[in-house]
Amino acid sequence: MDKITKVIVVTPLKLRDGDFGALAKKIGDFLVSKSLVSGKASFVQETDSAILGGFKAKVGSIVLDLSLSGKIEKEIWSK
Repeated sequence: MDKITKVIVVTPLKLRDGDFGALAKKIGDFLVSKSLVSGKASFVQETDSAILGGFKAKVGSIVLDLSLSGKIEKEIWSK
């Protein structure tokens, strides 16, 4: 039986099903290409207005942060 990996996708606003599905597909393809997910993945959408824009994808202890707040935080701490 294949293991199903849970991927939590956090966006600032709730996405429509079609938009979330398209984003989940792209994230899934990326995670497979980096060998972070093998087999099936289950995508769950959460919202957090603090991220301002973009998204974060959480797979276990790994966080892919492509949010605006993450970019701002990185810029502040890199100086």
